[in-house]
Amino acid sequence: MLGMRARFPLASVLLVASLASLASSPTALARAPRDASVPLDTAARANATAARGVTLPFRAQTLGVSWRAGALADGALQLRTRTRPGAWSSWRDVERADVGRVSEPSWVGGADQVQLRGRALAQLRGVRIVAIDGGSDSSARIGRDVARSEPIVGTIQLRGAWGAAAPKSAPALADAVRGVVIHHTDNANGYACSQVPQMLRGIQRYHMVTQGWNDIGYNFVIDRCGGVWEGRDGGVDQSVIGAHTYGFNTRTSGIALLGDHSTARPSARARLALRRLVAWRLDVAHVKPNSKMQLVAAASAKFKAGSTVRVRAVSGHRDLYPTACPGAAEYADLDALAAQAWRTGGAKIANVAASYQLRSSSTPTHASVHSVAVSLVTPWVAQRTTIRLERASTGETLGSRSGRGLTRRASFALADDVDVPPWDVVVVATAATPSGSRAREARVMLQDAGADPGLAITTVPASTITPNGDGVDDDITLAYTLALDYRLQVELLDPAHASRVALLQSARYVGVTGDTPRELRLAIPTGVAAGSYVLRASLPADTAAGRSVRDLPITIAR
Repeated sequence: MLGMRARFPLASVLLVASLASLASSPTALARAPRDASVPLDTAARANATAARGVTLPFRAQTLGVSWRAGALADGALQLRTRTRPGAWSSWRDVERADVGRVSEPSWVGGADQVQLRGRALAQLRGVRIVAIDGGSDSSARIGRDVARSEPIVGTIQLRGAWGAAAPKSAPALADAVRGVVIHHTDNANGYACSQVPQMLRGIQRYHMVTQGWNDIGYNFVIDRCGGVWEGRDGGVDQSVIGAHTYGFNTRTSGIALLGDHSTARPSARARLALRRLVAWRLDVAHVKPNSKMQLVAAASAKFKAGSTVRVRAVSGHRDLYPTACPGAAEYADLDALAAQAWRTGGAKIANVAASYQLRSSSTPTHASVHSVAVSLVTPWVAQRTTIRLERASTGETLGSRSGRGLTRRASFALADDVDVPPWDVVVVATAATPSGSRAREARVMLQDAGADPGLAITTVPASTITPNGDGVDDDITLAYTLALDYRLQVELLDPAHASRVALLQSARYVGVTGDTPRELRLAIPTGVAAGSYVLRASLPADTAAGRSVRDLPITIAR
């Protein structure tokens, strides 16, 4: 299966004249966003669906609706706002959020009054209007600078450019991204480009205060002017888990189009920015946009929790949750978007899959790879792709195949004298354009490296050791247990510099011990002086830092 590191290099953002720059200027705030929750009178009346209104304590740019009891069905509640006397907006459907008794936030652009109508007014209890003003920038010049840069689709505006608040805690990370989920924010489309930072601050405050989330829910936001904005903190260079699709946030990246695309398609600039963003984000994840992704529902209002769901790698919010999002007009474009994104950019590798066969002599305590089959896809016939097998612990090349074509397959049979378990083999695929000007690389472990090898030291050596000086392996007695067959190595380290003083056992496969500890006897070389040291037992084939290293302080007396 496809695998990737949780963090990917910022240099990989360069995607052939698309997302070419991460620079942005912080937006200084003269006043932070403020919010208020105003109760709405929904007491029974002769006309239960008649419009009910409230006056807001300040002019609000973002509005939402919350309620204490009852269920909100799609189309059952509408909202309109007043920006000045007599200037009422058209009625808009209130879209419920995925979780909780709250609606999605909606940009209204400076309203002092709000009205609700619809059959839901007779069913909901404890209705309140949530108003947020988004704060203010300290300088109008900053707003103009941001607006001027938005049409340059090749720039991702980082969080500092829209004055994002710090998240409540560090973001949670996934091991990989399998695809993207497209949303719309369901607000009027006529906003000015200079208003986007304030709109994003309003959405973030609603998500954090009203919905109680850690941060803004989306990983990226795209405005109608073609601006691409970093959403949830860390989402540009890490596989950050957002809060955009209930039950399916892990291993997906949420991209929201700022506006309402129920009937109106996104602007040409927004569609171009979306195509380039999807192309880049799935390129670094090594996912073909017009393929399928497989997810497990953590919780869902559409699928059974724990079920495996197979959907498009570029899905709409409605594919995974019962909602109209991202709007019918944008939803109809998703297949074409995915096909275009696949052919945007240079050399690519996607959907890397590997299978293997063990040697017939393998036992439950020692699994040795006999053969490996690898497949992947590329968007370009002329692209040269190399598939290589490496030993993860040493970097040794076990086999290599090269060729061209849209689909590449390679089979490897390991030599009889190569004894390597599947968790020590990595598939390395590299691709280059015909000119060789741009290369891509994907690294996939043959067997999931997430399995804990379970190294435990059951017998600790004496704190002070007096070597015999005869070179016989009985100076140190160490007992351990191991759940998987890994290469075990033992070193003597200088504690001041963590540098190796002596290699007591070179890395070698030691087999599974089960619950019965295995004893290891080691000799201290005669050249090692008396003093304090660290005895380190480690599994160098295990790539999970800190999981397979055990350090024990010892003193050597001569």
